[in-house]
Amino acid sequence: MRRSRYQSPDNSRPELDQLPLDTVCTVLVRQSTRSQAGRYLDSAEVNPDVLVQVARRRGFTDSHIRLVEDDMGIGAYSTTIEERPGLSRWLFEELPSGTSRVLLVSHEDRLFRDQHETEHNRFIAQADKHGGWAICGESVYNFRRRFDQDRFRWACRASREYVEGHIKARLHPANQRNAMRGRYPGGQIHFGYIVNYDPRSATYKHYERYEPHAFLVVEHLFRYFAQLPRPSLVEVVRHWERERLVWPFFGPEVDPRVVKAAGGNRVRDEVLGGYCVDWR
Repeated sequence: MRRSRYQSPDNSRPELDQLPLDTVCTVLVRQSTRSQAGRYLDSAEVNPDVLVQVARRRGFTDSHIRLVEDDMGIGAYSTTIEERPGLSRWLFEELPSGTSRVLLVSHEDRLFRDQHETEHNRFIAQADKHGGWAICGESVYNFRRRFDQDRFRWACRASREYVEGHIKARLHPANQRNAMRGRYPGGQIHFGYIVNYDPRSATYKHYERYEPHAFLVVEHLFRYFAQLPRPSLVEVVRHWERERLVWPFFGPEVDPRVVKAAGGNRVRDEVLGGYCVDWR
């Protein structure tokens, strides 16, 4: 009987197709920016408890689950693996040594949506070489399998195309146009302004000047900064500390949504009656 010219090597090892629960599951917690981490407190991307529960459902015990937050505030679009210390350490140190063979994130785009698709291919090659796995939400990738490599590659590519085709090409320009017209484009409301949420008003969802804060912005930020012989942020900070300045609490005329957004991640000083200045 004639044999096929091309034969696959008999390297089947069933144990390699089982998620390795005897290794450490590294849970990579990250957001693209620190401000996002402050605003989206309930996000799966930043809430460790949510991700730990995913690891537990997959069969890992608490002694085999480790949280890593080194990559918080580092984007996944224009950075290299080496510029993200948590990911780099897992890929080039812990995975080759066998310390941790499983990486868990909330979604593939938390790992990669790199502009030129080089970084996620480097990741796949290294994970394939050392038997690495990734858990991304409900998807599990065994990088020894070519099919899983392709699935992961397409997921990262889709994330990159979403950033370029929707976020950068459509959403950001639209937000900029709205902001230039004085409309509120979403996100943080900076001190000095509030948002008009009255649907009967001609300036519905537009910025409006809020005088108790606008006065401080003009007199104790911009004007004081311009009067300094050597303007610096440090000197402005010292001025606010000397004068014991705070942003006054919003009055009852301000829409509760503005108050809630302001109080979500700002420190209150009940004695001085306002929000402390956050210089980050």
